[in-house]
Amino acid sequence: MGLNELTIHELQDKIKKKEVTSTEIVTDVFKRIDAVEERVRSFTTMMKEYAFEEAKKADGEIRKGNIKPLTGIPSHSRTSSARRGSARPAGRASFTTSCRPMTARW
Repeated sequence: MGLNELTIHELQDKIKKKEVTSTEIVTDVFKRIDAVEERVRSFTTMMKEYAFEEAKKADGEIRKGNIKPLTGIPSHSRTSSARRGSARPAGRASFTTSCRPMTARW
């Protein structure tokens, strides 16, 4: 069973036991996406570089003992988000170029 098939609770347990890192989880998730995306076409934008940067940050926080319930757990959004450099079609041509900077911190 791949890491991408585990539940959040199972992944949290493995992270806490230091059996797996967030970077390993993200790598496994992207392997699965790459294997099926051409057929399912579920993503308008994949921000792999950003995902790996965030995973490395999460791994650093986990090493320091700063772990919250979703630390190290990758996620995706079915809706387009307002992030500089990402496509935001949202079904309307007028939304493809508008983008406000993200300032919220989790």
